[in-house]
Amino acid sequence: MVWYGTKKAPAPTVTSYDSGKQVTDWFPYLAQSLNANGSAPTFTSPTAVSQHPSHNGGICTMGIGCTAGGDRSLADFFQVDINSAGAAVVSWADTSNNGSNGNNQGALIMAATQNRGSTLYGTALSGSSVVCRGVSSMPCQTDPTGDAKLEADGLIGANQPKLDITGSSVNLDPKNPTRLDVRLQVANLSSLPKTTDGIPEAYVDYLTSWNYHIPGNTQANYDSTGNIYYAYLEVNTATGAVTAFDGNTCTIASTHPKYLVYPGQKPIQSHVDTSHGVIDLYVPLGDVGSPPVGATLYSVTAHTVSQAAPAGPFTCTTRDANGNNQDPSGQVFNVYDKSAAYTSILSAKS
Repeated sequence: MVWYGTKKAPAPTVTSYDSGKQVTDWFPYLAQSLNANGSAPTFTSPTAVSQHPSHNGGICTMGIGCTAGGDRSLADFFQVDINSAGAAVVSWADTSNNGSNGNNQGALIMAATQNRGSTLYGTALSGSSVVCRGVSSMPCQTDPTGDAKLEADGLIGANQPKLDITGSSVNLDPKNPTRLDVRLQVANLSSLPKTTDGIPEAYVDYLTSWNYHIPGNTQANYDSTGNIYYAYLEVNTATGAVTAFDGNTCTIASTHPKYLVYPGQKPIQSHVDTSHGVIDLYVPLGDVGSPPVGATLYSVTAHTVSQAAPAGPFTCTTRDANGNNQDPSGQVFNVYDKSAAYTSILSAKS
């Protein structure tokens, strides 16, 4: 079973409980029973599924009654199932982004798969999570080849080797510890993407994103449980022009944030090694929350995407009447490939 859980002050400080009136951090939790049909079922101790808080604020449970002012940011995207190995697979809503705050937050759908402990089939798992502690020729997170395919409108396109991610790494640049080295490796980068490659959109982005919470920040800073920072290299497939940007996400919004976009707030340095298929983006720490040595970046994920127009630049510094930041030229992009998410702990190298 799964549920959203948070800390509650003990009696007599709190004598009743209303999830909708909490202003605190929430985690998705899981407990497992292998004898639930027995006369004396037992459950494992609650385990937090996410590595960091997934929501700050209330959780309104009154259905359409929440339209009177309750926080329905998490909607109904919460589920647990099992995969073919009997391992738990949990999906939940996570509002760790700067789209808005209060009762108007926008959630992303997150998912995690059990990799240790007993399965519902009675077998044991002994896997581990990927933790990146430096950038080298060996990627922290690998990705299988042959899967960079546009899947849309019921069709699956051909693999695009120039968009086929094989590895991802993010950590402090050992040559300059005031910046991150965001590295993405692809199967074939003998030349940059161009119109003759069969990519229908005019722009291709090599994008990496991650979650980082600035200690001490709250909803007032639009950073109660973290923000999604990013860096990307963008290629104009018609002209071959290359640009690179970093920043914090913006949204396509109406009453609430609906879709995150990467507007390219600040230009950054980049290096493309076509002979080895390696792209390095150099991200000043001050552009992405100033994480110190020892800081943890969560859900680090590499993506290759395409879109009809440039992703930026756009500052995304204003908010509408509902409190949403909004990119008026934001686009829903096509995803070709995406690495599995991993964690990076920033490490100083001598």
